[in-house]
Amino acid sequence: TQKLYLENELRKAFDKFKQLVKEQGGDVKLIDNPDKLPSSKHSADLKSPKGGYVNELKAFGVGLCSVSLGAGRATKASIIDPGAGIYLHKKIGEKVKKGEVLATMYTQNRKSIKKAQELLLNSYTIKPTKPRKKKLILKIID
Repeated sequence: TQKLYLENELRKAFDKFKQLVKEQGGDVKLIDNPDKLPSSKHSADLKSPKGGYVNELKAFGVGLCSVSLGAGRATKASIIDPGAGIYLHKKIGEKVKKGEVLATMYTQNRKSIKKAQELLLNSYTIKPTKPRKKKLILKIID
């Protein structure tokens, strides 16, 4: 019964997501057929320069990387590439080997890849030891 309950809750959440997309003018057909989403001509893997554990992944640097690939706007006049983006293969706390893929970047502009790789690599902190888990609740205020 627990499994059925979870499946039902997931279905409700998915239906709510589709409703929100529709209300914001999005094409709900793309949710059911993600292969019809735009894709990019170029991709590049970011490989780890060393082994260890991902201790930090700076969101600001990942955001700047996204913008440089075309997934966000640097200025109001910037054009967004709907197929651009980043897939993070390794996240905080995960073990990584030297040369293993940390992330894959997608873009229409091949020239943006070098800068994007530098921005993304500088966002990762890899150390020999696993990071301590951070508390989700730091303090309860009465």
